[in-house]
Amino acid sequence: MNFSIPPIFLLLMQDADFFRSTGKIYTVAVVALVIWLLVLFYLIRLEKKLKSIEDQMTKHNEQEKPN
Repeated sequence: MNFSIPPIFLLLMQDADFFRSTGKIYTVAVVALVIWLLVLFYLIRLEKKLKSIEDQMTKHNEQEKPN
């Protein structure tokens, strides 16, 4: 069996080597890290807002229940 690396992966490996040789790999890593941190921050913020809305709905539903 002949296992060969697909051409797209060779191209990506060459790009990675280029970034490493020019020192830009750190810039790419920092940008990727910042993006992931922003996504995490957004998700945490969204979760807090949803929790607040859920609490408001629960309070509202408890007030409407007949005794």
